[in-house]
Order: sequence, then C-alpha cells, then structure tokens
Amino acid sequence: MTPVTVPEGEVVAHYAGFWIRTLAVIIDSMILGFLSIPLYPIFGIKLSIKTILSFLNSSDDPASNYLWIAFIQGLVRWLYFAIMESAKPQATVGKIALGLQVTDDDGYRISFLRATGRHFAKMLSAITLGIGFMMAGWSKNKRALHDKIAGTVVIRTR
Repeated sequence: MTPVTVPEGEVVAHYAGFWIRTLAVIIDSMILGFLSIPLYPIFGIKLSIKTILSFLNSSDDPASNYLWIAFIQGLVRWLYFAIMESAKPQATVGKIALGLQVTDDDGYRISFLRATGRHFAKMLSAITLGIGFMMAGWSKNKRALHDKIAGTVVIRTR
C-alpha cells in the first residue's frame, strides 16, 4: 500500500485499491436496490394500467414509466453518492463499513459540486468497458478514471 499524509501531518492513511472499492460499491448497490423497492409497486400499478390502455389507444407509451423509474433511481443514486461523499464522513455507507474515505489531492473533504462531478465522471469509467474503474488497481495513487477527472483519491482510514 502506498501511504498518503493527510492534513496537519497527523494521520497517515493508504490509498484504497480496486477490490476493496468494488466491495464498497456492492454494499452501496444493495442499499440503493433496497431503497428503490417502493418504486416498483407505485409505478408497477401505473404500468399495468397504461399497458392495458395502450392496447386501446396506441398513443399511450407504457415504456415511459420505465424511463421514470430509471430517472428516479439515477437521481437517488446521484444524491446518495454526492451527499455522502461531500458530508462529514466523506464516504458512502459501503465505504464507511470498509474504512474508506473520498478526499481531494490534499486529503481534505470534497465539495458537493466535486462529488457530483466525480459521480457523473463514473459514466466515463463505465463506457471504457470498465477499464476506467480497473485503473484503481494499477494507477499511481490507486485512482480510477473518475478520480483523475475529479481530482480525488479514495483512502483507507483504518
């Protein structure tokens, strides 16, 4: 592990690599999946009604409800990551469970705006067939592509 000194030179932490970060994402995905369960009955009923009506009236598009579910899930996911990573713990629940934090290059807490940029930069990490995420396994400071773009690092705090 490569050590990093955070502000005031008091605490020394290590950069978090690919596998521990992957485990944190799995934990967060389970939490977000659990939080999205109420969306399906709400939109499911509406979907069923719209599907029936679409047979009667071809102008109705039942697929639009799926887009609403995806939009709401994306909104919740963005807010979850951006708020948690810019708040005092500097980590999502998955990262907290594994003793990880997201910081800027100097070890300070990131802003909501930077956390938002980091979150949306993950799309670039994904569209590179996941190579952007895998970069955390071999790059200097264990940075994924979205970390490089946002100027962040993920460190181990314990």
